[in-house]
Amino acid sequence: MQSYSSQIQERENQKRETVVVNFLKNNIDFFMAPFANYREFNMWAKNNNQMRELTHDMRRVLEPNYLNEEKGVTRPLTQFISALMVETLESNSLLGGDETSMRNLLSQHPGMVEMFINHLRNPVIDEWYRTQASPEAIERRNNFKDEKCGEVIKIAHKFVSDQDIQNKFSKFLQNLIDARNLNANLKYLSDPTNHNFTYITLKFRQGSDQAVANLVASLKNNYSIPASFDSDPNDNSAAPMLIIQYKYAVAFALTQIGIHAGKQKKYDKSAEYFQLGSQLSYVRAKTYLAKMHINNRLGEASDKRIGLRLLQHAAKSGHAKAQLTMAKMLKNGTSPFREPNIIQAREWYKQAEKNGIPTAQIYIQELDKKLVAYDQLKKRYGNSIKEAWVKDDKLIITWASDSATIAKELIKFQFPGTRVKSGTITLQISPSLISMLEERQEVKHHSRSSATFSDKLGKIGQELLSSDEKKDTPLKPTQKP
Repeated sequence: MQSYSSQIQERENQKRETVVVNFLKNNIDFFMAPFANYREFNMWAKNNNQMRELTHDMRRVLEPNYLNEEKGVTRPLTQFISALMVETLESNSLLGGDETSMRNLLSQHPGMVEMFINHLRNPVIDEWYRTQASPEAIERRNNFKDEKCGEVIKIAHKFVSDQDIQNKFSKFLQNLIDARNLNANLKYLSDPTNHNFTYITLKFRQGSDQAVANLVASLKNNYSIPASFDSDPNDNSAAPMLIIQYKYAVAFALTQIGIHAGKQKKYDKSAEYFQLGSQLSYVRAKTYLAKMHINNRLGEASDKRIGLRLLQHAAKSGHAKAQLTMAKMLKNGTSPFREPNIIQAREWYKQAEKNGIPTAQIYIQELDKKLVAYDQLKKRYGNSIKEAWVKDDKLIITWASDSATIAKELIKFQFPGTRVKSGTITLQISPSLISMLEERQEVKHHSRSSATFSDKLGKIGQELLSSDEKKDTPLKPTQKP
């Protein structure tokens, strides 16, 4: 009998395999092209630098031979082509609508799953569809996206009706409109046979263009709802019209219900709503679901790795609150991060501030003071710094170039408290050093100022070295999280 943790891992593997299968189905013409139209595809791939990494990775996992007790020597490449596009009497392929062979292949080769997941957002695929794909291939891709969206919306309607969705979303939009002194006619234009083509229009009759632009920015940055402008063919006025896909109204309504369920501590039900919102590409729902995993709200089903993956995706998609949460976790070293990393934390705080969270500036200023030494070194050495992080008031740097050469440079410019070991340099951060480094930026390059500054650094170095001698054990740099 499988343990609970094994069952969780098996379900996670199945989810990852499903992601890959859907990825292959969504881009099936791209992955068939090297075999169906080898000459044309090869000519295009040779002239495309971005294609090299994908080609290298696919060869790495598909071309080795494996010994199978029943079938003898097998090549994953042959099995992949068959599962992708070859129809036989025994089985259908992914092209024919049968996922069985591809799922069996993926379950036997976890490395293949990992490889495809690493390329889920590879821009070279979209470039091929833009420049090389036939109209039939583009239509097939669009139809698959609509089909998947439709399936999720159909499931969503088991939890919440169309009328409830419209009521919740209309009230939400009306509050945003009123807050900006706008006046707009709101309509739901729906195709009763296919909710994928349902959309919401806002035709503005009152308010400045800037107020409308602010509304669009708020929808995107604060609520992760993209909106596009268009003109009404039945209206000759210059009134702008805003269009929002209906799926975001569904995802928003589900997320709001999930939040309400969470407040009542119905965490399983809450996660179910957030999961549906996530499947509709709603990053706000992903952020809430991520926090449930990270904060152990789902009991034994909680998985901090899943939570971190969801949070990273939402943050990279531009969701400000996800970026702020990433920054706080990195700053404090919250699990699943093993150690604090204030250098990465500062970058996420900057992104959060850029996307509408002004309070992030307080944390940026706090970290700027701690990272003044890092900033000074980064300006001077640039790409020579491979990795850097701060631990216990020590700046630990891994250098891409020869560390001995860099160490001489550090000594030459009199950075005190420097240690070199196995390609890693450790620099003690102290208030005195920070003030000296800040002063260094203002020092004129004449002998008197330089000598004064050099003397001050020398004194700080003596203090740090004397304090280091009292410690028996040298610092062992920890692995960067």
